[in-house]
Amino acid sequence: MQGLRAKPVHIDESSIKDIPARIVRKADFVGVVAEQEWDAIRAARALKVTWQETNALPGNADLFERMRSAKTNDVVIADWGD
Repeated sequence: MQGLRAKPVHIDESSIKDIPARIVRKADFVGVVAEQEWDAIRAARALKVTWQETNALPGNADLFERMRSAKTNDVVIADWGD
């Protein structure tokens, strides 16, 4: 959903203090960079970020029922064969 992005509220920089990596943040984007790929992977896994709570996206508790009841627009792209 365009425009309904999660926003980082707090980034715990100390959560990756023992990994040779740096945190990159631009607007709502949060990432890590490192000279070694494995360090970047470890840092991405270990970085603790608290995200703003939002009700913009529905949960998946009743996903099947919502999918079955959703109105669809069926379009035939190609009709080949028997």
